[in-house]
This record gives sequence, structure tokens and C-alpha cells, in this order.
Amino acid sequence: LIISASPAFLLEPICQKLHVELIASLVDPRTGQALGPNCHGEEKVRRMRTACPDIQVEAFYSDARSDAPLAKLADAAYFVRGTRLKPW
Repeated sequence: LIISASPAFLLEPICQKLHVELIASLVDPRTGQALGPNCHGEEKVRRMRTACPDIQVEAFYSDARSDAPLAKLADAAYFVRGTRLKPW
């Protein structure tokens, strides 16, 4: 599962290729207009719980401290810095 604040239309092709589910910000690709709330911070948790109510997050990886709400839900969380992983 990939959860991102980026526009869904940018990430959909790679998620399809990787056969992973995507939760992202809905943005009109022609106008750039947001079609709903930005998928950021606590909004990521809300959307994940709606899409996957019984999900258990075993491992979580992010390069953004704003993802702390998701990191708190994981059994193990890692902060990605370049090619290195640090415990959250």
C-alpha cells in the first residue's frame, strides 16, 4: 500500500506496474484543481482506515516527519534519509 499527498494520477502508473494499492490526493490532471482534501498527515490515517479498516501495519517507511500519524500505527517505522533507514 502506498499512501501519498501527491496527485493520484502521477502515481497510478507505477502502482499498477508494481501491483500495489494507492491512496493519494485527487487532483484534476488537466486543471491541477484539488478534487478533495489533500492526503496529508491525519488525512492519510483517515483514508487508510476507510479503505482498509482491518489493516495491520507491520512496517512503515517515509521521508517526511508529517507522516508521524501513520508511523505511530506501525509495528516498526523507519525514516528514510537518502539510501539509509533510521528508526522512527
